[in-house]
Amino acid sequence: MEPNSYSLNHNFGITEILVMNQIRFVVASLSLLSLFLVTVQSGNSAQTMPLLMPQHKDNYFMETTLGHPSLWFPKDIPLKVYLNPPKGVQNYQPYMADILKNCLKEYERVSDGKIKFQIVEKPPFDIQVSFSFKLLPGASRWDSGWTTVQTSPHHIDKANITIFTHTKAWLEKDYLREVCLHELGHALGLHNHSPDPHDVMYSKCMIVPQVLTIRDVNTLALLYDFKPSDVVLANLPEYCDHISTAVPRRFSQVQADEYSQKLAEKLNLARWLAEGTQQRSCDLSLLLDGSGNIYNYRITRRSGSVAFDNSILTALVTSIPLPKPPDGILSKSPSGSRRILFSFTVTSDGKVAALPVLDDQATEIIPCAQAVVALPLISGQATTVATSTASGIKTAIPAGQTPITAPKETPQQLDDLQWTAKVKQLVKDRWQPDEPGNVVLGLGVKQDGKIAHLVVKQSISDVAFMRAAMDTCLEAEPFPAPPAPAGATEFVKEVEINFDGTSTP
Repeated sequence: MEPNSYSLNHNFGITEILVMNQIRFVVASLSLLSLFLVTVQSGNSAQTMPLLMPQHKDNYFMETTLGHPSLWFPKDIPLKVYLNPPKGVQNYQPYMADILKNCLKEYERVSDGKIKFQIVEKPPFDIQVSFSFKLLPGASRWDSGWTTVQTSPHHIDKANITIFTHTKAWLEKDYLREVCLHELGHALGLHNHSPDPHDVMYSKCMIVPQVLTIRDVNTLALLYDFKPSDVVLANLPEYCDHISTAVPRRFSQVQADEYSQKLAEKLNLARWLAEGTQQRSCDLSLLLDGSGNIYNYRITRRSGSVAFDNSILTALVTSIPLPKPPDGILSKSPSGSRRILFSFTVTSDGKVAALPVLDDQATEIIPCAQAVVALPLISGQATTVATSTASGIKTAIPAGQTPITAPKETPQQLDDLQWTAKVKQLVKDRWQPDEPGNVVLGLGVKQDGKIAHLVVKQSISDVAFMRAAMDTCLEAEPFPAPPAPAGATEFVKEVEINFDGTSTP
């Protein structure tokens, strides 16, 4: 979700001190004469940012309000929500409104009824939600949502939420739920973003799936003066705070060195490193499962160059899944699947080196049964394209909802060669090169025809060319369901697609 294009159109008049009973917070230097408009733009970002843990771990009240909170008053509750009829909106499906309604219930649940909503069939309303294929003025194609909030001193007068439908991959149920929760947070007064990538109100969709966290709820509780119940807090995910900076002992140094080499080959950093980032290095820690999925990650030592750190993270998210850990390292435990911690240094010459094992490290392999599996991403823009398959994770989305479009074929109808040819033809029909370049993408397709991963395997082009190639694959989704291997119930089939600036794939 894009960093705020956050503008305050207001004139400061007299300076006053106001004590707000609703939030028990003293606010200084406010104008009582002006109205202002807050515009919050959110969507998928064209860059990834270094992951820095915030100074205040239990909430981000100051960051989101900037010391000037505005909220709905008790007299406004229940908030009237009007769903603007999506007549003729391309890519819209009825389940999208259901997801939004479930997100409203989620905010009611975590606030123990302090915040309530009422769906209305026509204006007047407090919050209007619209779905739009057409981008609003000022929005980019990477934006997934846009919220405009009109306020008077301390009070939210009206909010308008627009969910964009121009990219089908962003309408996957898990990702759409994240977008709706995020935009509703803006409409409730969380105007600025959280600095923690695990929170719903973070500015981008990161590897760690964004669901309401303890920090999100604590911040909302400070704004609306309620105390989250123990039951609510007990069922909220906490971000993994146990990522240390060493390789677990059971991941031997020899294995770690071998894995580092595989990781360096997969990341292929040369194509991502920005100019002017020579002689740089940074340290990262990953929490991985046996398939190479990332459950958590963090930059533990910055390079001193934002451009370098951005390049490393971009390489990371475009390479999912990462190489699998060595066989035998990760065994099943009674409490669930285990994750292994891998920490390493990345240098500007593209090398990856495992950090040494510390003698005093107690933890070998981290049991993390409640960790939420990372949603696969499809480009440097960290676009979510697949649904989490983690077991035991509660969801507010009813089962059995209809996907955007059904797969075009069944696995029995196509053999491997026919399926590969059909996939390439679908992409070819949409590829319109307008500049020189060449890139080879690895396109992974799930059994339902949806994209599982999209990875740059080889490139002699700039980032814009690679994005255009990835966009082409996204536009062609869903693909025919791939032929199922014998006895397989869940699988991903990959096909390599070559994009050239002067010819079709």
